[in-house]
Amino acid sequence: MIGAVQLLVTCTPVLPAWIHFLTGPAWDAPRGDVLIVLGSEESNPGHILAISTYWRCYAAARAWREGSYGRVIVSGGNGVAGSMAEFLVAHGVPASAILPEVQSQTTGENARLSAHLVKQGGFRQPDLVTSDYHMRRAAAAFRKVGLTPHCIPAPDAGKRYNNWLDRWSVFLLLANESVKLAWYSGRGFI
Repeated sequence: MIGAVQLLVTCTPVLPAWIHFLTGPAWDAPRGDVLIVLGSEESNPGHILAISTYWRCYAAARAWREGSYGRVIVSGGNGVAGSMAEFLVAHGVPASAILPEVQSQTTGENARLSAHLVKQGGFRQPDLVTSDYHMRRAAAAFRKVGLTPHCIPAPDAGKRYNNWLDRWSVFLLLANESVKLAWYSGRGFI
C-alpha cells in the first residue's frame, strides 16, 4: 500500500491536478491599485524568509514591477511582515509604499486585517499574492470579508513539484492545505 501511494505521488499527474484545484480558476495579470502579500511561516533567525514566504515575496516584487500599484500590504504576524518588507525593499519596492499588517496569525486574520487597511486606504481593487496551493482558501477568505481580489498565485508547490525529491513533501503540503480548506469551509470562514 505504501509503495502504491509512493508511486502515485511520484510518477502520476495527480499532484499537478491537485495543485491546479487548490490554485483555483484564475491566474490574473497585475491590474489592481493595491497589492496584498500574505506571509506564511515565521521568519527564521536573522529575518530569513521561510520558503513559501520567499516565493510569495518574489512574485510580489515581479507584480510590483509589472503593475501600477500605489501601495503594498504585507500581512503576517511574528515578524513575518517586517521580513517581507525588507525583502521587497531589496527588490525595488519603495519602503514608503509598504503598509505592514503585523497582527495576523491565520489566513482568516490576514483577510480581515488586510481588508481593513484596503478600506481605510480607499483602494478600489486589490491584487492578492500567496502560494499557488493556498490561493483558493485565501481568495475565499477575502471574499468573505467583502473583497474580490485579482489572484496572482506564486509558483510554490508547482515549482517544487518539478524536483522528484520534493514530490513527497509537496504531497504532504497539499494534504495539509486540503484539510485547512475543508476546516475553513466547515466552520463558515469562507
